[in-house]
Amino acid sequence: MRLFAPISTLVAALAASSCGVYDFVDDGGRDASICPGPNCPPDANPSDASISVDPPFFPCRTDDRQVALIPLDILLLLDESGSMLADSKWQAVKSAAEGFVTAPTSNGLRVGLQYFPGRYPAYCTLAEYEAPAVPISLLPESSFNLQSSLASQNVSGSNGSPTVPAVTGSLNYLRSYVSDAGADHKGILVFATDGLPDYSCTSGMDGGALPNNVANIVKVAEEAYNGAPSIQTFVIGVGANLGFLNEVAAAGGSGSALLVDVGANTSSDSFVRALDGIRRSALGCDFAPPRNYDPAVVNINRAFFTFTENQKEIVFPEVPSEMDCSADGGFGWYFTNPNQTADGGSNVIRLCKGSCDYFIGGATGTARVRYACSTQ
Repeated sequence: MRLFAPISTLVAALAASSCGVYDFVDDGGRDASICPGPNCPPDANPSDASISVDPPFFPCRTDDRQVALIPLDILLLLDESGSMLADSKWQAVKSAAEGFVTAPTSNGLRVGLQYFPGRYPAYCTLAEYEAPAVPISLLPESSFNLQSSLASQNVSGSNGSPTVPAVTGSLNYLRSYVSDAGADHKGILVFATDGLPDYSCTSGMDGGALPNNVANIVKVAEEAYNGAPSIQTFVIGVGANLGFLNEVAAAGGSGSALLVDVGANTSSDSFVRALDGIRRSALGCDFAPPRNYDPAVVNINRAFFTFTENQKEIVFPEVPSEMDCSADGGFGWYFTNPNQTADGGSNVIRLCKGSCDYFIGGATGTARVRYACSTQ
């Protein structure tokens, strides 16, 4: 599903911004410009027939990424154990999930729902979680079924927190779904919980699941990420003091857990932002710095970002931070950790919302990041 207009509309929108954008022709080696302003190369030569651009510096490293709409299959695994009653955590999670599945930006995603703990006496078995409460299906057509399921759910005061069988069974379902859907699909598990796995399901003899502990959650998340098809596990910690969930997220290929302290603010805004961040990350709106580069040669704190579609290359302007993206999200990008001096591993190029939404809305082409030389 294509959510945004073709590249000509994007170019027009950029041209109407405070910076502007031009199509141009390279007139013999002069640098091209994104706008008539202080961040432009000195010898800009806008024209009506441009198909390529040069950065305002000599690049010492170029990274290309093909950008295409990847069908994203998401299974939300939500903790509804008794502890979720505290601080209105369950209500915040439920409201946020409802908002996520009804948001226009989620249209085109495929989303399913699962909850834990399951029913007695099957709550420790893998089979209980390999059949989702709502199977993965396309939004917005499936929005009603997802909302109805969420509305009917209540916190369970019994059956504990059988996290290992819930995560394992959910990953098994996702792996099967993505395998059947085709190689172009990407499956992710979004696992939201407020605490550690407990005493339930500890024997390792319950329906094929491993004993219920953190080490085994890490194990199954890592196996799913390294398997074929690869399934990422994103983790949202609902509450405070849940740093252990970072191990699960790292093993599942999503970096670190997103911790949401709804006890301090029972609105679901922070959970909604976490879900939106997961959507953006899974669909590729973050561009990691190059690995194994020579810092004596490459300056990873100075970059030039362009996108080529239909043989036209346009510039996405750099802004200082997320706060400097325009009010509607804007087209542009920023460094998440500017002036990184170590190995650059955390200095990610992140697209502003307008740029990201354009990409995940179905843009196809090549994103190119050119890094300056260390002397520049």
